[in-house]
Amino acid sequence: MEGNSNMKSRSLHLLSLALAVVSLGATANAGTYKNPLSTLADPNADADPRLLTGLDGKFYLYYPQGNRIAVFESKDLINWTAPLGTGSANAVLRSSDVTTPNTGFWAEGAFAAGGTYYLYYTLVQSGTKSIGVATSASPLGPFTDKGLVLAGNASHSFRDPFVFKNPDTDKIFIYFSEGGNALLGQELCSAVSPCGANTRPTRLLTGTSAFTMLSLSDADHQDWEYIDLEHPTIFYAANADASHRFYLMYNGAGGALGRYAIGYAYSASPRGPFTRAPAAPAGTCGGGMNPMVCQHQTPGVYGPGSPSTVVDDAGTRYLIYRIKTTAAESWSDRRTQVDLLYRNELDQLVITPTIHTANPVPVF
Repeated sequence: MEGNSNMKSRSLHLLSLALAVVSLGATANAGTYKNPLSTLADPNADADPRLLTGLDGKFYLYYPQGNRIAVFESKDLINWTAPLGTGSANAVLRSSDVTTPNTGFWAEGAFAAGGTYYLYYTLVQSGTKSIGVATSASPLGPFTDKGLVLAGNASHSFRDPFVFKNPDTDKIFIYFSEGGNALLGQELCSAVSPCGANTRPTRLLTGTSAFTMLSLSDADHQDWEYIDLEHPTIFYAANADASHRFYLMYNGAGGALGRYAIGYAYSASPRGPFTRAPAAPAGTCGGGMNPMVCQHQTPGVYGPGSPSTVVDDAGTRYLIYRIKTTAAESWSDRRTQVDLLYRNELDQLVITPTIHTANPVPVF
């Protein structure tokens, strides 16, 4: 009996070891990911994503889908689900919900303050584009339209909104592209919750107090930027040199092109003036120069765009963006990536795109 007992004990010990090995293997596998992300499998889910860190600590990616805006949810930036369903069911806002006559949506941006979620959308209209806003108590909607924030006309077209709160002052700004010719900014309000007792995050802006960050007509414009400046994104670096506290990431060229690329500029203030990073030699990019991400860096990565950024719990900054998987002029080959974004000792931004290689999952 004692021998049988020892044998049983030994067997249980071996079984425990085997299960531990299996468990470790599963953990190791769960701890890596490969680009482009495989969990964003909804058709055309990768059309110029915009990231929001929710008030609940989760991440939300919003995508324009023609007559609707779709959303995906994640706890780690890598594994995404579609809580509203896939296809046409995935809609936090539909163009038919918007009171202004339109033919659908382009790129959007989301912002959260005071328990309210603000979805800023680009509205496609006859002969122009405008920026509107809808609000909800949940990042998954339903969102209620509050009307236009920046109304376009035959001379001015507004798109690609991004909303940012300056942590130094609590002032809130909206950044956007004017017809692809320039990146502009404008103050929305002075405090959160939102903006004290008023509703200025949803007020109509006149454009009279807008400030220009970058323009294709600037004396220091860079050749890679043509034919468009779009998708502005701002982030704050508290421990950077005072002249580099505010980083502007943006897109240049055309979104369907393989040469579409992401560049950056920097400033001491969210109002600018912004200084472009030095231009890399023609046909190259990266290494702290502009463009910071392009098709020349990693085989299989073309047309990077629509940048968003977040810092994980380990203090590592990540770039969330879309790529094209072919060099052809096309809108149908976009996929979403997550890569490390470094700021080196010179306060330059550096990123090396990865594809089909194992990367450690961010720590959240």
